[in-house]
Amino acid sequence: MNNYQLIHSDAVKWARRYAARRKCGEDLPLFHALFGDPPYHLSTITKRFGKPGSKQAQYGRDGAFQRASRGFMGKKWDGGDVAFRPSTWRAFYRILHPGAFGMVFGGSRTSHRMAVAIEDAGFRIHPQIGWVYGCLSEDTEILTIDGWKTYDQVSTCSMVVCYNIDKDNLDYQSCVDLSICD
Repeated sequence: MNNYQLIHSDAVKWARRYAARRKCGEDLPLFHALFGDPPYHLSTITKRFGKPGSKQAQYGRDGAFQRASRGFMGKKWDGGDVAFRPSTWRAFYRILHPGAFGMVFGGSRTSHRMAVAIEDAGFRIHPQIGWVYGCLSEDTEILTIDGWKTYDQVSTCSMVVCYNIDKDNLDYQSCVDLSICD
């Protein structure tokens, strides 16, 4: 029977203590893999609106600006730079088997900074998996056969302008799917 343990702790401090205990002779195993989802540090808007004396972000149409001004998904902990520090990743490097692999999530605008920190800590960067997506604001328009329309005015089967790579021109195509980001 396997013995599992759930630890609620600052992960970097825990890794440093674990490495120190190993160094002092405790018989603690090394790990085969690292899985992580550190803060994404999408804090540029927090820096603008979160400073003391800053004007409060306007509500706008749906409150998105006010939510974003509080940090990613409204979380203040997302500020800082812990994922961009090589010392963060070095703490984990010390408790992994040689050749162990890692899978760590990062923000689309900041993952490159995290990858450099991971590499600077001694890890080898292998091909990366990217979650490619795009969300536009509510007032973004698309050119349809009936003129410019916002996303809520378009449906599947609407004829929209697309780039035809084979003909190297623009033509109308039927919209086959809509993805709406919340």
